[in-house]
Amino acid sequence: MDYTKLSREEQNKILRQHGYYWEKITQDWLDDNDDFETRPGWHLYSSDRREVSISRAFREIEIGVETAAEEIRQAEAQELKHQAVDRELKRIRNAQIDLIKAQGIRPDGEQPAGQIVLNTQNIYGGGDWFVIGADCLWYVQNNGADGDNWSYNNVRTGGAGAIGWKTPMDPQVREVLLSLENGPTKEKLLSETAAPVPGYLVRTKLVDMNGEHTHEIGRTEDRNQVEEIIRSFYKILEYEGTDSVDREMLNNTEVLYNGQLVGKRNPSGLYSVIWL
Repeated sequence: MDYTKLSREEQNKILRQHGYYWEKITQDWLDDNDDFETRPGWHLYSSDRREVSISRAFREIEIGVETAAEEIRQAEAQELKHQAVDRELKRIRNAQIDLIKAQGIRPDGEQPAGQIVLNTQNIYGGGDWFVIGADCLWYVQNNGADGDNWSYNNVRTGGAGAIGWKTPMDPQVREVLLSLENGPTKEKLLSETAAPVPGYLVRTKLVDMNGEHTHEIGRTEDRNQVEEIIRSFYKILEYEGTDSVDREMLNNTEVLYNGQLVGKRNPSGLYSVIWL
């Protein structure tokens, strides 16, 4: 069923037929009930009083409540897996940067020549890339943005320039860079099936016009460290300036243990957790 092609009236008719209903929550009601998490406006509920999105409601109508819930659990698990893979790819990439910087030099009057890989250069003078030469490797960090110290630059870019480190060819680093560039490393990581990482996972959810997104805050095997993870993350947000998005993320903080939901942030305790 493509509910998006239905009129609002047609959608609501089908929703009512299956026990779903809309309820308006006012700011006065929230204030009277000390509810600091719910946002005022119209909210959709199922017959068993679960708040759901329109898309989830129609999915439940189409395939059943339990099947839809399992579908969502699998999607969240897959998203967490992709996040873990992306973190690992970033770690591997950063390790090659550290290696080339530590072993390399910053030559003047010599320009990188060879195959450019892992290029994140942008028009604003930021980003970085690697160059695989015939007998050397380069790591180049763009340094052409406003406010950058251009006097450090030793690589021409067509803009203000960049900072380049050169090191003799290292076959192992070369293979890692090519694997990252062409995809085998990511494909290998994604293909590895593993049980959920043991311990506590602290995450938050953010809903925007593109749907619901899950963001991992941190992991620990020690339950006593969970609240410290929450506190540390949101202290950073406070330092940078808390806005409505940050407050929504704070409100949606939850804790999983071995893949199962075991706790949620205590709305009256800021960084404390209500264990389920």
